[in-house]
Amino acid sequence: MRNSIIIAVAGHVKHGKTSLVKMLTGVELNRHLEERRRGITITSGHAVLRFPDNKTAFFIDLPGHKEFLHNAIRGIWGIDAAILVIAADEGVMPQTREHLAILQLLGVPRLICVITKVDRMEKDLLALALEETADLLKATPYTAAPIIQTSSITMQGREGLLSAIGHLFDTLPAPDLEQPFVLAIDHILHKEGHGLVVTGSVSSGSLNQEDIIEIQPVGIMDRVRAIQAGGRPQLQVHAGMRTGLNLATLRTKDVTTGCIVSTPGALPKGRFLNVELYVPNGMPSIKSYMSARLFIGTLHTNCKVVLMNSEGLNANERGLAQLRLETAIAIPPNSPFVLISLHRNDLLGGGRVLEISDRKWRKRWNEHGALLQTLATGDLSEIIPALMRFNPLSILTPEKIAILSGYPLRIIKERLSLLCSAKTIRPVGDGYFLSDAFEAIQNSIYETVLRHHAIHSEQEGMARETLRTQFPNLPLVLFDAAINGLTSTGRLECKAGLILQKGFRPRFNRQIEHLMQLILKTAESSWIMPITLHGILQTLTLPEKEVRDAFKILTRQNKLIKIYKSKTGEREEYLTPAALQFIKDKLLDFFKTNKELTIEDAKNIFPIGRRIINILDYLDSVSFTLFDKNKMKRILYPHVKHNSTASNSSNIPQNKNL
Repeated sequence: MRNSIIIAVAGHVKHGKTSLVKMLTGVELNRHLEERRRGITITSGHAVLRFPDNKTAFFIDLPGHKEFLHNAIRGIWGIDAAILVIAADEGVMPQTREHLAILQLLGVPRLICVITKVDRMEKDLLALALEETADLLKATPYTAAPIIQTSSITMQGREGLLSAIGHLFDTLPAPDLEQPFVLAIDHILHKEGHGLVVTGSVSSGSLNQEDIIEIQPVGIMDRVRAIQAGGRPQLQVHAGMRTGLNLATLRTKDVTTGCIVSTPGALPKGRFLNVELYVPNGMPSIKSYMSARLFIGTLHTNCKVVLMNSEGLNANERGLAQLRLETAIAIPPNSPFVLISLHRNDLLGGGRVLEISDRKWRKRWNEHGALLQTLATGDLSEIIPALMRFNPLSILTPEKIAILSGYPLRIIKERLSLLCSAKTIRPVGDGYFLSDAFEAIQNSIYETVLRHHAIHSEQEGMARETLRTQFPNLPLVLFDAAINGLTSTGRLECKAGLILQKGFRPRFNRQIEHLMQLILKTAESSWIMPITLHGILQTLTLPEKEVRDAFKILTRQNKLIKIYKSKTGEREEYLTPAALQFIKDKLLDFFKTNKELTIEDAKNIFPIGRRIINILDYLDSVSFTLFDKNKMKRILYPHVKHNSTASNSSNIPQNKNL
């Protein structure tokens, strides 16, 4: 159900299009002196018809003369339906057929056929005109279009035509307001006291007063100061309406006819349009690398047509092509277009845009060709995976897929849900990724970890950041998702910043194993007196690197705990977990009867001299105790409970004395 529609009135020159609009709306559109002198429409005219039930029809009166075909094509962009006008006294003429072909190429969904000037015709001649009109529509999507006889002199057929227009409101689908706003500018003017005003037909989405818009392809942002539609102020406009937008800061020199007003960031931009091209029946062949005039939106510009799969495209044939432009444009994918010959203004063909690209197509790009073939099918269940395969390391959000494909966001979200259920794709972060490609990334990461284990069997695992550097082109969110998936399925595990195969245990050479045992035995004998790296080096007289490696392994295995490291890195102190737990338990016993702990208290409990200070600092760092700098005293951290598992000296091994 619609409350507004845009209807173009097309047909051969002097067949009564402007008079028909006047009969419906009361508006005289031939206002310019030259139009009145020649009795023809030169530029598209606009009129509004309001129905009693608050529905509005916006009419666009198209020029019928071949000389002004460019103005006619520009007026068809963004319309919902068309009225094809055929004069009863002349019947089907060249521009009748041409306008009908253009309506088909631009994908206009509804058509009403009107036979005008019936007051001039006898019944038998009128019957011939009706028969000719029906034959014209047979081979088109408009076979079932109503054919209405009218006369702008006697007003015959007005009510029937109004009824047919009213039926359009009921049969056309409501506009999808979630789509990006798109309006192709067809007129630009400066209004005194207001500034720049741009007009056009809204082809998708909606826009509110004060919204921020983007002018493409120039890429300038601006604010919508005011909106008008049908001569009335509006707070919002949407697809199916003709509108004028008063922009806040831009001037007429900043914008040209053919530019697009859109939701910021919603349109792809490029110099090369990869398209599906169709040559209608009765049209001349299109040769590869020929030049033509491209009409898309309200823009018309020269282009070179490069056919991808053949050297020529004959009448009634369809194929893939690239349209190479002199300058970049921005347009939604799936937009229809028309090609006209450069010199004779003859219709050549048209189709729809599959992809807006920034590079020339090459025959060797087999994958690119496969993507375009998929885009041409219109099957979103195939298009979404194809876009993901073509962007192999990108996580595509629904919004990005909408920009690349041109399909409504609502439909894309529904299809993504179905593809997830079928396990074709999977969610990753804010977007989606191909399931088989994600599994390949996981396998590659897993194999990289296994290779690291094979080469560095003495190391417990591979540092996460080191592993990350092996996949520099992989987005971090994808890397993290792959790691999380591998750990959740039990193939990998994470330990203290290391990634390792589940169940992997390092294998050390005899020298390192013997060195680790000596260090651990020394730490156990030293008990609560921390051992130092420097002290071990002096005792064992071994290379410093081997001793440091042994300490790192023992620390990673949680057999030693580093409780202190000097700022210069020259001094490191270690305790065994058992010794550290003993110290904690003794402190818990102390705090049962005391609220605060001083350095002197600690030295009395643990007679190891000033080294107890480093241990207390470590306990502060792990939130066991809390240091008050003003009082120079410590308290038990609030979350630590006053219970002890080893609160008496009987827990101390006999060879370890305080």
